[in-house]
This record gives sequence, structure tokens and C-alpha cells, in this order.
Amino acid sequence: MIRKANELSPGNARIESTYAWVLSKKKSYSEAQEWFQKAFQHGADEDPIALEHYGDLLFQKNDPNQAVEYWQKALDKGFASPRLLKKIAERKPYE
Repeated sequence: MIRKANELSPGNARIESTYAWVLSKKKSYSEAQEWFQKAFQHGADEDPIALEHYGDLLFQKNDPNQAVEYWQKALDKGFASPRLLKKIAERKPYE
């Protein structure tokens, strides 16, 4: 359904980042990274949830330093959930 929404509303950062998150959950990491990049070009770089999810993806792609950087960006945007704080402190994701 999210793929169809993306087709119906191209360039929508929220839909693109959600699609990227779904792809990352399906372990399609390279494709997910492409869609996160598209979403960031359309404004998702201001969305702390998208930033956190991108950090999770980067961790899955064996880039923990970049992951922490994106988790920190999410925190800097005002998203201070206990889970996010734990990810930053322990340098690994939590579901």
C-alpha cells in the first residue's frame, strides 16, 4: 500500500521515508537507503523520526558511527525518546 501511495503522491517526503522504513524492515537495505535519500531531498531531513530510522538503517549496513550521527540529528530536532537516548548512549539500535 505504501508503494501505491508513493506512486500517487510522488515527492512526498513522509510517504517516501515510510516506504524506505518498510524496505529496511524487509532487509532491502540498499533500496531503503535510496528512498531515504529521496525523502531527505524532499524535506524529511527535518523529520526526527525519519532521521532516527535512517540511523537504524545505517547501523544495519555496518556503519555505527554514521548511525549515531543520525540518531543525534533526531535528538537535535527535539525527539528525545528514551529509546533514542539509549541508542545514542549504547551505540546500537533497540526496537
